[in-house]
Amino acid sequence: MRTLDIRECLNPENRIQPEQANLTALLILESFNETDIGSNNWWSAIKKTGTPVLFEIDSNWVDAIFLYQKKPEDNFENLYIHISGITNHHCFQLAEFEQFNQTDVWLFRCRLAKNWRASYQLLPRFSQQIREPLTGSQMEKQLQHRQFLIQLFESAIADPLNNNNLPHCPWGKKHSALSMPNAIPQTAWQTFDNQSYTQEQNNLTRHSWLSNQLQQERHYWLFNTSNTEDSKDLPLVILLDGDFWAETLPISGVVQQQTQQGHLPAAVYLFIDSIDGKQRMQDLMGSDDFWFAINNELIPDIASQLPITEKPEHTVVTGQSLGGLSALYAALKWPQRYGAVLSQSGSFWWPDNRLIFQQDSEKIALTDEMQQLLELGAQRPNKLNVFMEVGSAEEAMVPLNNAVFNALKQQQHSIDFRHFAGGHDRYCWRGGLIEGLTKLLNT
Repeated sequence: MRTLDIRECLNPENRIQPEQANLTALLILESFNETDIGSNNWWSAIKKTGTPVLFEIDSNWVDAIFLYQKKPEDNFENLYIHISGITNHHCFQLAEFEQFNQTDVWLFRCRLAKNWRASYQLLPRFSQQIREPLTGSQMEKQLQHRQFLIQLFESAIADPLNNNNLPHCPWGKKHSALSMPNAIPQTAWQTFDNQSYTQEQNNLTRHSWLSNQLQQERHYWLFNTSNTEDSKDLPLVILLDGDFWAETLPISGVVQQQTQQGHLPAAVYLFIDSIDGKQRMQDLMGSDDFWFAINNELIPDIASQLPITEKPEHTVVTGQSLGGLSALYAALKWPQRYGAVLSQSGSFWWPDNRLIFQQDSEKIALTDEMQQLLELGAQRPNKLNVFMEVGSAEEAMVPLNNAVFNALKQQQHSIDFRHFAGGHDRYCWRGGLIEGLTKLLNT
């Protein structure tokens, strides 16, 4: 078996040293011997168990083996894997599956903490996806590598041997779910994950909106969880990257069920389309025009249709990454409208994204622009109610989120803040989104 140098494509704590575990011994399942590896019976047992196959190391760690059965019709040249927060796809040496002893068994190994949660993808490379030798400066090499990654992620697939896949939603067609035994529970999503109900879409409606402020047509979705016609003063929840939460990994059925069970109050949910990556950056990186359009055009129009509240303490704005930044930005600049913020892995490097790649922790500090934004919090006539979280594997994002938390706490805002064991990952955020809404809407 070829030895792959993965010292750079894996974080140090996730590496398995060759002497730490005998691979052949790990692949021999109960009632099998070495010659059975790759046999039909062996594969049947693997498919029943599901992947990754986990082997306990101690009370905190497991060794994980990801497997793929390569069939004659599989025409890929290489099979890579991206595990959020574990593998480093920005590294020029990608994490790659290897063939086991000339069999149809292809595998990848890493070490995982027992409290980890992550999505992961298999990335086949076909012959037409050519990676030319990287040349030029480090920045030029990174740009060339990024173009190669774009090709790989376009052909990403879910792990066909994972028994916890979510093929009933668009996100699940390209991602697999990985949840360790001690990961933060996502009990609100259990019914969705078990596919034991049809996604509640009856009350989720898609609308078009021609914005004078933005000079463009936008789309949004509305979801009203109130079941009475005489409802008044309903809380308003704004979800940035709304196209994702409305359609790609739809949250409306989960929200409806949590409301019916009494965990969430009845509310109106507004999902705002991000359109594309370029527009998303323009809108969510400190754009007053974007929020002027929402405040002065969109919300008044919705208020003419549905009995939404005008109280800031019952108006929640939620977002992840750049959306997490924009959610806090809106609440600090328009205190009369927004009093509750749900920010997940907020991009508080704004406006200098070079901070993301800063390795020297002493040089990771909030920018002047970010500090000036936070100073508005001390001038609010009412205190914010905030739920924040960041993944432990998010590198520079961790100290930046810590700094924002400390600043808001010093201003005596009400704030729940936690680190979760994971990366920059929607599979982690979906749990925090429901948990954060439950806390903010019941305050």
